Amino acid sequence: AHKEFEGPATPRAQEEARPIVIPPAPDTPVDAAVEDRFRVMFERKAKGHSINQDIQNRKAFKNPSIYEMFIEQFEIKEFGSNFPREQYDPDGYTQECYYDYISSAAKKAGDAPAAKKPKMSVLRQVRQQCAGALRASTSSAEKATRSEARPVTKSQVDAACAPKVFKYTDSLVRHLEQSLILHEPGRFVILQKPYGVPCLGFKQKEGGVFKNSVHNSLDKDEAEEGEQKYESLDRTVTIADCIPQLSQLLREPQLGFCTGLKRYVSGPLILPCGRPDYDKMRAALRTAGSLGASGEENAEFYQQSALALVVGRPEQEEGTVEGFATFQPVGDHKEYIFVEGRASRRQRTGKYAVQGGVAWSTLASGHDCSLLHLQFGKFARHLPRLALAHLDCPILGDGLYGQRFFDVDGKAVRMEPARAARNKGKKYTPARLLARLGPHAPPLADLPLYLHVWQTVLPKYGGSADLVASAPPPPHFEAMIDVLGFGRALKKFWNETEQGAMMD
Repeated sequence: AHKEFEGPATPRAQEEARPIVIPPAPDTPVDAAVEDRFRVMFERKAKGHSINQDIQNRKAFKNPSIYEMFIEQFEIKEFGSNFPREQYDPDGYTQECYYDYISSAAKKAGDAPAAKKPKMSVLRQVRQQCAGALRASTSSAEKATRSEARPVTKSQVDAACAPKVFKYTDSLVRHLEQSLILHEPGRFVILQKPYGVPCLGFKQKEGGVFKNSVHNSLDKDEAEEGEQKYESLDRTVTIADCIPQLSQLLREPQLGFCTGLKRYVSGPLILPCGRPDYDKMRAALRTAGSLGASGEENAEFYQQSALALVVGRPEQEEGTVEGFATFQPVGDHKEYIFVEGRASRRQRTGKYAVQGGVAWSTLASGHDCSLLHLQFGKFARHLPRLALAHLDCPILGDGLYGQRFFDVDGKAVRMEPARAARNKGKKYTPARLLARLGPHAPPLADLPLYLHVWQTVLPKYGGSADLVASAPPPPHFEAMIDVLGFGRALKKFWNETEQGAMMD
């Protein structure tokens, strides 16, 4: 035992040393009701009844919350001390020192209105979650920078031209779990969608969340038959197939799907964890559509930011092309084309055209290819792919719109779909790219589509801050960056993007 607590100087020792004195008997008459109450208790005690045992056996006494009731009812002080108040005062703390005040202040701060730039607070939050992945991408870019002058090996070509293919749901679930970007319990999950994996694997009725943007001249029976044929064309593993397992792994029983990316596009995928966030996503998508409309006020808003490897090089280092995607009859079918300018009201309301724009900046060029940073608001009608083809820079691996370019005196010449269908000339092939890939190169028609959405914005999510989701490029994209020697440019882009976010 500690002697300092046993000496006569301690408060407790002084109290024990005081003599016990019985107070004098009262000279006033006793209250009859109180006397009867004591008499009953003594009688029950004489019969062997224990009041303490009776209280301890009561259900209410065993309830932990009764402690708070005792404190309030009998005005008990929870904190005390045997030390003099000049040495230690348990009541000397201010209200800011207690957890209930701190909790209340934290809740008020969380419920406070968003700042003038709410987007950046959410941007930082999501970027922190995927910062490791983006740094890994920068590390890959550094490796690419060191290997720009080295000859390309077969393993490098294979890694760049053959992206990973998922044939089974279990392997795709493991990949999605390992590459999880962000999980807000009860709200939403941000996944890293791999290349070549469809979100649903079938055409949604009436176009899904975005509604159908294409004019349908068929009657209802023919349209339904066409959708059935579409569903049976290629049934592979999808994101939707993984949702039941992801729901169990993430403990989100209401995990569902709202909107996604095209099959041959990689990037962040946001899944709602319930109906409330599903509705918020739909509202944010409608807001994005209105912000992306033409007009000086919203001209700089783009929902998607992407990286693309294209064939050729734009005439200008950066710029914006505004126009609309529509279709052109080619024999017994129709093909999409891009037309600069403003679509007529009849074209837009009749679903004959989708208005939109694509902003680009050139990050690097070489080997008949370029690395572009893109910003756009819509994927409908293949609008980004059509716009780049219109700029005479089709995306590398675009077997649909890249086929409209023919070799005329060693230069790529674009032709309209109807004319291209009749042309028997030689299709254009980037000779320097083929030379760089060497004898290990697969046919250009077998190359994957090199388009990666690295950032998606859902504006005014839930009516307040923007939800910004980011994801690094997939391995085959980074491998082609390595092959083409664009690593230094990609590293510079990541650094500038990260610094810009921190400044905002």
